Amino acid sequence: MSPVYIVSSFLALGQLMWNTYTSYANAPKQFRDLSQEISSLHVVHKQVEAQLLTVTLSANHTLDLKVLHDGLQTLMKDLSDLLEKYKSLTKNYTISFDRLRWGQEDIAELRQRILIHVCLLSAFNTNLLWYVRFFLRFLLIC
Repeated sequence: MSPVYIVSSFLALGQLMWNTYTSYANAPKQFRDLSQEISSLHVVHKQVEAQLLTVTLSANHTLDLKVLHDGLQTLMKDLSDLLEKYKSLTKNYTISFDRLRWGQEDIAELRQRILIHVCLLSAFNTNLLWYVRFFLRFLLIC
């Protein structure tokens, strides 16, 4: 895959994250609890996006971005699938079978994955910032 395709695919994930966040934020309380973590992920993604628009990636950065992209895409799909599975929770019924099952659903793993991706994106962004500063210093010296 070309670096341009990887970057554009990564940037497109921002909209998917926002849509997922909005879906969770408008859902019942059980789902809204996840929206804060998704929002944090979206914020860090936007920071990386800003850096990507200012730099040409090295081959290593492109490979790293591909790994991050694939992991984030899988996470967003899993979050969307979970919301779809329990979409009847969004209806204002006093009780439903899905509401009863939701209490048993283990979302700790999804929360952990979101937080891991926040950390990974932050580390990638720090690395990009270092790369940009190094490159600018190199240009000033030459």
